[in-house]
Amino acid sequence: MRVLASGVCADSRLYFHTPSVQAQQMFFYPLCAGHFFCDSTYHVDRLQYNSFLAMYVEKGSGYVTLNGVRTPLKAGSFLLLDCYSAHHYGTQEGWEIYWLHFDGPLARQYYNSCTECSNIFKLAQPFTARQNLIKLFEEQQNKRKVNEAIASRRITTLLTEFLCDNNQTALQGANGAIDAALTYIAENANKPITLDMMAQQASLSRYYFVRTFKKETGFTPHEYLLNTRINMAKYLLRAGQEAVKSIAYRCGFQSESSFCTAFKKVVGITPMQYREGAEEITP
Repeated sequence: MRVLASGVCADSRLYFHTPSVQAQQMFFYPLCAGHFFCDSTYHVDRLQYNSFLAMYVEKGSGYVTLNGVRTPLKAGSFLLLDCYSAHHYGTQEGWEIYWLHFDGPLARQYYNSCTECSNIFKLAQPFTARQNLIKLFEEQQNKRKVNEAIASRRITTLLTEFLCDNNQTALQGANGAIDAALTYIAENANKPITLDMMAQQASLSRYYFVRTFKKETGFTPHEYLLNTRINMAKYLLRAGQEAVKSIAYRCGFQSESSFCTAFKKVVGITPMQYREGAEEITP
């Protein structure tokens, strides 16, 4: 449909989609998408529009205000915004943009992870993200019934491109250090491992290691090591008839009793019950 709004030129188009109940429960889903050609008077200053916004600047340039600071948006850059909060963006020289308002059960979690470093993305390889954003617009423009599963896949791919871009620096820095610790745990989980030994592998102080490890994995180092050992034990319990005591020592536990106590706390049942095929119980 044509757009009647200040600063939006005549060739611009936008389309709306009403998501099904299933889409709202399961998927990322588009709410509206547009391809705008704007002059220098175009700006958006909204308190709220319940959705998230993904935008690509095809030509020209503009700006977005983030945390009170106006930041430039150049051609070839992407923007991801939380429109549940007040948002302000526009152009002072004119631009051509593709944009999508979307939502979904995991949209907030994806948004928080994607924007940990920045809301603006200048991808080294923008083709995939750009193509998916344009396709989301074109599929609504063609006036066919939107395939909501495919639309969700396109949005997921778009967000994954943002997520990978924002994580790239971390992967080369602190996260790379955590990877060294994870490799060490995987190769030595059957041996005594202390917090200091794990931190040394990451070349980080104890305090910073624990904080960074938790941020990257969702577990404390102790929890991760324990779960690694328990997973090893679960495999051995189901793979043969080796004695529980022997399995305990093979998996890095100091005694059979400490193993059984830890196993039941994590799995919800005893090692023998697990071996006999009982279902796991989340404590």
